[in-house]
Amino acid sequence: MTIFWFPSCCSLLLCLLLQAGNSIECKISHECANQPNITEASTTHIACKGSFSCANVSTIQGNGNILCYGGHSCFNADKISELSTSSDYFLRCYGYYSCGNVKLIESTQNVKCEATLACTNSVINITNGARIFGFGERSCENTTVYCNHVFYMYAHFAARNATFISTDDSVTFDCQGRSSCTGATIICGTGHRCYLYCYGNSCEGLTLRCAEESPTSCN
Repeated sequence: MTIFWFPSCCSLLLCLLLQAGNSIECKISHECANQPNITEASTTHIACKGSFSCANVSTIQGNGNILCYGGHSCFNADKISELSTSSDYFLRCYGYYSCGNVKLIESTQNVKCEATLACTNSVINITNGARIFGFGERSCENTTVYCNHVFYMYAHFAARNATFISTDDSVTFDCQGRSSCTGATIICGTGHRCYLYCYGNSCEGLTLRCAEESPTSCN
């Protein structure tokens, strides 16, 4: 069963709770925007398809897929939480600026920033061995990412001026796209092994340093 709701008839109680154990789809522009919480308790999905459809929401939280498809669809949310324990699920930021300017994106599964500026100016915390993918141009520009496994930056300027901070013993940073990690900063945590792969000019102007509390631990 799928829940559909529209601005003209959306009850505040429905928009506050949204925990009925069904898929949630916001299909038209601004349909679910400016609500306190959009929460899906079951392993189905939340799909924000229209432009600005879930923008300015306090918390978007799910245990299945979270799909921010439309332009600015999940823009300026306080928090987006992908809490699934299954690798079958993921957070997908597919529209222009779709997950941009989010105060905290936390995910136990893969995060895919697929469009131009998809995840820009956000803070992303990846756990549980999940990965982050920068498929869109400037998709992670000026973004801060706490990562515990692997990040892949494929597109032009995907991680320009971004900051990546390792949170696990072994973290791989893979900058494949043209100028993908230009001006980025990678901070390798105390006792961590950080592997950086650069191709062509992908790491031009990149800074790799150790955590401030252990300035001599880099080799």
